[in-house]
Amino acid sequence: MSIQINWYDNAAFRVDMGSGILWFDPSINKNADSPIKVDDVNETANFVFTTHGDAGHFTNSVQMTRKTGAIFVGSEDLCRYILKEEQLPKDRVISVKFGETKTIDGLEVYLFEAEHPELASSPKHDEMRRKWGRLETRNGGFVVRGRDFSLCLLGDCVHSGIFQDVGRRFQIDIGMIPVQSRNKTAPPEEAVESGALIARDLKVKVLFPVIQYSAEKGLIEPLKRKLKEMGIATRLVFDRPGTAHTL
Repeated sequence: MSIQINWYDNAAFRVDMGSGILWFDPSINKNADSPIKVDDVNETANFVFTTHGDAGHFTNSVQMTRKTGAIFVGSEDLCRYILKEEQLPKDRVISVKFGETKTIDGLEVYLFEAEHPELASSPKHDEMRRKWGRLETRNGGFVVRGRDFSLCLLGDCVHSGIFQDVGRRFQIDIGMIPVQSRNKTAPPEEAVESGALIARDLKVKVLFPVIQYSAEKGLIEPLKRKLKEMGIATRLVFDRPGTAHTL
């Protein structure tokens, strides 16, 4: 396996396969600690994958697709919205059903539904949604397998039984896994345990924690301890957003 991965805060990842570029949930204009914005991206890409319609995941997906000449890949409801609003032409959009596997330009792509945490209601969050918008869509996770790698990128989610099924069906090298609790009032230990359990069930070799860098980096050391305590042998990769990691 030889690919390069850049994390740009929250769930935004750029994956250089050597043969092409993939973007996942590229809301880099919204992500507070991303060192780049969409206007800074001056390269072509193959695909832009988006897990669901929350602002931290969908906000810049269409913009990034246009900027890079990529093809957008998402769930039926996301793709239906994009086409209805005429944000992209039909030949630049690939819709995947939940539970479906598609082969797209040599990549095996599987989309599954994952349980979303409860959405917080507060003046701060309400203002954020007014500013960035939010689409009411089902929340998903992608498994993407190429010739030399396999990865799983998850939208906002907490641990549930679906991950055991995915882990049995696929041999996953790299997991981009949220460290989240079911609601904002839960103790941080719940978020750490959820992330560790997902990593365990997916049997990932390399783990990129999906968090907000400034606000949540305090979860990383407890996550390392929890992984060790549970006997989960995975390499945890965490650095400042924008850092390139070659695997």
